[in-house]
Amino acid sequence: GDFEDGKRHGQGRFKWANQDEYSGQFENDQRSGRGIFHWASGESYEGLFKAGVIDGQGRFSWPDGRFYLGDFEDGKKAGYGVLTWENGNQYQGQFENDVRSGVGVFYWRDGTVYRGQFESDEVHGYGVKQDPNQGLELQYWERGSLLTTKLIKANPGCELFLEGIGWMFEGQECINGKAHGDGFAVSLNGEKVIVYGTFIVGKRVAGDILMLRLGEPDT
Repeated sequence: GDFEDGKRHGQGRFKWANQDEYSGQFENDQRSGRGIFHWASGESYEGLFKAGVIDGQGRFSWPDGRFYLGDFEDGKKAGYGVLTWENGNQYQGQFENDVRSGVGVFYWRDGTVYRGQFESDEVHGYGVKQDPNQGLELQYWERGSLLTTKLIKANPGCELFLEGIGWMFEGQECINGKAHGDGFAVSLNGEKVIVYGTFIVGKRVAGDILMLRLGEPDT
């Protein structure tokens, strides 16, 4: 490959004694820029490198058929990415420190979809499950264990209408058929949750809106 001032710099290919191999761009004797790395173990990566490590956008593949397409930081999955399994299951969402963490969507090959919170590679927090044969189901998870589940449906006797969509409200009381007092609410489309809210005759006066789909929290 190319050299400059005695260092690998430019386009080149490097092969180790254990049969690991890199081909791509070098800068100041380190892998930097776009390249392809093949491990002797069968794993491979194609994408961006920085100062000798995977950093930026790229695709990482495992010999068992899994592959990840998305962002990396300092050699680990971080930011937004898509992880696909050989059987067709797929996760789309946020990663931190090489594992699923943040808000994401998990698609099963049978058509079931889960949108919600993940932490340390486990389902953790609020989420909504959509079964192709049933309605939307609000769930609360703690470290991969399902604690509560409830079907999302409108409550005609306790109406809540925010941001142009209907919500299901659970609280202490209703006034004139509208949500009132402290309580919990989830949008009927399953995309938003208000965990600790205060409402006055159908109007939200306190409580942050938690997004269960990809996007920034709306307060």
